[in-house]
Amino acid sequence: MASTVDVVLVVAGCVTVAVLVVVTVFVGCVTVFVSWVSGCVRSTVVVTVGTVAVETAACACSATVPASPEPHEATTRPATSARRTEHARDTARRYGLRPCAPSPEPDDHPFGMMRGPTRTRNDRHMHDSTAREIALKLHADQRDRFGEPILEHLERVAAAVPADARRTAWLHDSIERTRVSVDELRMLGLTGTELDAIALLSRSPSESYELYALRIAFAAGEAGRLARTVKVADLDDHIAHGSPPVDAPPYRWARRHIAARLV
Repeated sequence: MASTVDVVLVVAGCVTVAVLVVVTVFVGCVTVFVSWVSGCVRSTVVVTVGTVAVETAACACSATVPASPEPHEATTRPATSARRTEHARDTARRYGLRPCAPSPEPDDHPFGMMRGPTRTRNDRHMHDSTAREIALKLHADQRDRFGEPILEHLERVAAAVPADARRTAWLHDSIERTRVSVDELRMLGLTGTELDAIALLSRSPSESYELYALRIAFAAGEAGRLARTVKVADLDDHIAHGSPPVDAPPYRWARRHIAARLV
């Protein structure tokens, strides 16, 4: 009889302990959950109030600070033209082109201040002679992979292309082989199409020659046509040397693919 009572007491004690543990865990979970919900609510209220305050301040500022008046077109154009003219003069001096007196006609194109034949209002492009002068300055001491002066190569390429491609032919190695920038060439009078063609003709150090040739072959638009015209003449001049150096790119392969799309 005594043993039965002891067993009952032990079981009751175990049940009591288990109930207390369950209740304690439940209360703790509820407390944590309530704290998390309260924190989220407080954060939402703070963010909302802060957003409203910022928007209110922005509205107040926009209402009290008057907008800056737009400068009159007549006052900005002379200043812009003067800056462009001065930039053009600096660029011309950097590459050894002698500045000359401005044309009597109003012409705000930068190259209007450079040496060359007198231009009319509709003649705003770089002259072939100026492209040649720039090439002489940029490539004066450079030689190609055949050991010959690059200037002789550029002269042959320029002589082999139509008149509209001669400026690009003279300067087609300028971006790749010198430190002249696209902006400087633009200030010196190259058109956007000519600059795009020169960019197509400029091979990056990480670009394979095959990918470079195919990029020119499949380039769209007038810039692509111009780049293909110059590149075919460039490749013809390289191939004419006969036996190329060991490290020479596949000139004949490139010419075949580029000439196939030359129209």
